[in-house]
Amino acid sequence: MSEKHLFAKNLMCNDVMPLLVGWFSEHGYEVNTVANRIDAIMGNVTLSFLIEDFGKGCTIRMSGPPEHIQKVVSYVSQISELGFETAPCDYCKVSFPKNQVQCPNCGAFRKTKNMRV
Repeated sequence: MSEKHLFAKNLMCNDVMPLLVGWFSEHGYEVNTVANRIDAIMGNVTLSFLIEDFGKGCTIRMSGPPEHIQKVVSYVSQISELGFETAPCDYCKVSFPKNQVQCPNCGAFRKTKNMRV
């Protein structure tokens, strides 16, 4: 089992958690979250992540098989460069990227504050 630390600039814990949970789910992992910890399981592979806010970004401590960690590092590096912003769902309060119109948790559509008639 390998361990790696990564700093995600432009993203705080509340930003990166839903992005990682969504990414893992899309790639076939079963995901469990508790506070700022993510455990992702697929077959006999277990990845663990501890995410903590630090300055203008967050630190992510990962442990698991190196080839799986490298895929996550690549994904986090991409979203960190893009600087995704998240906002909470108006219904269930789960944070998800502002560019998504439907909540990945409850399926509600994001309310539009500037609707044109």
